[in-house]
Amino acid sequence: MTLFPMYGVAYLGHRMNDVFWSLENLTASVLHLAEFVKDDPEKRAMKTMIMQNRMASDFLLAEKGEVCALVGDYCCTIIPDSTDNITQIIVRSWM
Repeated sequence: MTLFPMYGVAYLGHRMNDVFWSLENLTASVLHLAEFVKDDPEKRAMKTMIMQNRMASDFLLAEKGEVCALVGDYCCTIIPDSTDNITQIIVRSWM
């Protein structure tokens, strides 16, 4: 390398370029995955089914104080959806 000092600089430049494109491809793949998760019809159908089952259970158990009175501390009233947060983080990483 001492005979050709510019060889090391050029080599490192190529390596940096490879790392840049690998990171660019990874970011694009993660963004595509986030879009898929966000618009997944199976996920939307499951959320709808869970809400319908919960409403039916509340209706059937209304005399006993609904589902939460029966289950106690483990009662779940909301299902968090973090797909928008993931998409925002990925979009910010593109900037």
